[in-house]
Amino acid sequence: MSPGPRVTVDLDQVEAVTKHLFTALRAEVGDVVDVTEFDYFWSVPFDDRNAVLADPPELTIGQVSFSLDDLQEREPDRFSYELVWLSEVLPALAKAWDRATLDR
Repeated sequence: MSPGPRVTVDLDQVEAVTKHLFTALRAEVGDVVDVTEFDYFWSVPFDDRNAVLADPPELTIGQVSFSLDDLQEREPDRFSYELVWLSEVLPALAKAWDRATLDR
């Protein structure tokens, strides 16, 4: 697979979208979201996520509750991991949004 055009991320745009989404989520489900039923998820090891030409790695099981715990610990040199842990929490919030809006 040859690389396509350069892909860049405008952090101001991502931040604005994130603020919009969290404002909408709070309005719909409140400041604390129950994601218990979405705690476990399939996880692709971080270093293998972009190796799309290789054989798929063995999936592991992740837990939103573990990712949230990891996000609470502030330690130096963990920034890239913190972004990954946050990315593991977001699908549970999306599922909670679907549950809240589809149950109306």
